[in-house]
Amino acid sequence: MTPTYTITAPDPAADRATGSALLAQAEALTVTDAASLDAAGAFLRSCAAARKAVESRLKPAVDAAYAAHRELTALRSDLVAPFDRARAVVEPRVVKYQRDEQDRLDAERRDAEARARKVAEDAQLAAALDAENAGHDDAAEAILDEAPILMAVPAAPAPRVAGVTKRVTYSARVVDFAALVASGRLELLLPNQTALDAMARALKGAVQIPGVEIVTTESLSVRT
Repeated sequence: MTPTYTITAPDPAADRATGSALLAQAEALTVTDAASLDAAGAFLRSCAAARKAVESRLKPAVDAAYAAHRELTALRSDLVAPFDRARAVVEPRVVKYQRDEQDRLDAERRDAEARARKVAEDAQLAAALDAENAGHDDAAEAILDEAPILMAVPAAPAPRVAGVTKRVTYSARVVDFAALVASGRLELLLPNQTALDAMARALKGAVQIPGVEIVTTESLSVRT
């Protein structure tokens, strides 16, 4: 049975109007004395209350959408899993055959190049001997000094599969972090930002780490 999901979102017009009005009030609000400070506090509380009301009205639709997304994502994973497993079985076999075949073709090309070089060197030596036997020692020496003329050996095409493209990707794996640090390649190193932030929070900023600046940001917590 195909699942059906119904998600109903509330009309946002009223909340948009409230948000625009509050934003306009915020732009005009100044804090210069105790009275205006109290007024600003009341304004912040009204903003927090309005925000909480919007979240409360949207929560059923958001929860329904999240539940639908979670269920559909799980269904998708379940449905595509056999295809992924099937590909995982066959793909390594194709890759291995293509790699083995390419190795064989490369070996054949190297053998052909070696034979071509041997033929060229033998022909060069024979020409030098003919020149020497004819009494042209300088010509014989010049022939031997020249690089042999080799016949080009065309590379055999690698095996291909219709509709399948071979793709080679490269990635790096750190096997010796200390050696990487010692290399001085600082552009390849990233700070552990999570650990640094956790240390700053735990020690309330009372920590000194070479090359690190503790940043203090102040904000307000508003209760409704």
